[in-house]
Amino acid sequence: MRAGSTTPRLPGSGALLRPLALAFVGVTSCFLSSAAYSQIQQRAIGDLAKTIAGTMMPSIERLNAGRVELRRVDTLARSLGVVDVSARQAVRAEMAAARQAALGELRGYLVLPVSPGEEPLYRAIERALPAIEAAAAPLEAGGDGAPTPAAIASTHLAVEAGAAAIGAATSFNAAGARGAAEQIERLRRRSLVVAVVLNGASVALSLMLALMALRAVRARSALLAERALLLADRAEELEQFAGRVAHDIRNPLSVVSLSLTYLQTTPGAPPEKVASMATRGEVSLRHANQILEGLLEFARAGGRPSPDARADVREVLDAVIEDQRPGALAAGVKLRVEPLPALAAACDPSMLVVVLANLVRNAVKYIGEGPRREVTVRALEREGRVRLEVEDTGPGVAEELREAIFKPFVRGPRRSRQPGIGLGLATVTRICERHGGRVGCEAAPGGGSCFWVELPRAAEGPAGHQRPSDGPGAPAELPA
Repeated sequence: MRAGSTTPRLPGSGALLRPLALAFVGVTSCFLSSAAYSQIQQRAIGDLAKTIAGTMMPSIERLNAGRVELRRVDTLARSLGVVDVSARQAVRAEMAAARQAALGELRGYLVLPVSPGEEPLYRAIERALPAIEAAAAPLEAGGDGAPTPAAIASTHLAVEAGAAAIGAATSFNAAGARGAAEQIERLRRRSLVVAVVLNGASVALSLMLALMALRAVRARSALLAERALLLADRAEELEQFAGRVAHDIRNPLSVVSLSLTYLQTTPGAPPEKVASMATRGEVSLRHANQILEGLLEFARAGGRPSPDARADVREVLDAVIEDQRPGALAAGVKLRVEPLPALAAACDPSMLVVVLANLVRNAVKYIGEGPRREVTVRALEREGRVRLEVEDTGPGVAEELREAIFKPFVRGPRRSRQPGIGLGLATVTRICERHGGRVGCEAAPGGGSCFWVELPRAAEGPAGHQRPSDGPGAPAELPA
């Protein structure tokens, strides 16, 4: 598995359910809106239909029947002047029956509900009824004698006035029924259009919901599969890690065990041999401790840094140089620190100590046996970032290894190997990547290697102090 890779985080239930819930709400809203709108339109259509069937059509039927009977009354009244004396009594009886039928139909109309705007027509018919009854009464009670032309004309005028009022009321109700029917058709069409639109939106949202659910399931399945692969890689890496750690720690512990066994089983051994075996055991224990410390540093490097972390480069480098000085002197290596500008890196100070200590320690450890044994440390600002370089005069790193050596358990060529398990540069990489930085290795201009790290520069703060031994512009040297 690549160094610095992390297990992919599975999306939370909220991230998956939120868009699905929104789409579901949209589908439900469209469905409920369509149903509610249809109900409202159906109620309006039902009210209009009730008005037509319960008021307008009965009014038209009553008015038409009443007008027919009034026309019959007028016809029978005019026939009284021309029929035989023997038939006049029968005509008068028929005329009275027709008048009663007309008045009954019109009174039936008058008890129906009145539509808006119909009241003047209603009142006109209501006034016409007594006039018709008063004009027809003398003709109906005339006996066998012929009615006068004036009485017939009076009845005719009363009937015509009533018929005109009836015609106006009939036209009004017919127009109202026609308007209600047209409004019903408009509502029906509008309801159909809205239902089609909302149902179409509901179908579209349902398809989108299904696609979103499918994509979410596929994405989650892919992440689960990737997570399973990464966990398998980590399990394999852990197995390799355990094997390498066991191998690297077992060797020094075996030496310790042999030394202790010799001391226990050889009571009369020469003092110089006892001292030699004790020294071998102590060195091996120190080696095992170094391996464990490297493992601990590598584990700690995976932690997340504080967002306001700040490390003064000069102070950290002072501490690192002081710590690495004894090892450099013992190896005959000169440490040089070029003049340092006042820089602060956005990094935890203790982690920056680990980074620089690993780079300086590696430079000293792998410098080889060349005539010039020198390690130079410098710090500079580059495009708003802090760049730290550790340059040595050793044999250098082959180009094909310059990326691989930053991975866990990768070490240099066998001829240059020193005790360790290959976690130093991997630890540097993890720390830098956690702090938003990067690492690299280049060939030094005069031979050897130049290991560098770049970290974000921290906000301005208190300036770091300068070591008393450092004169302005003069490099600090630790002579061999």
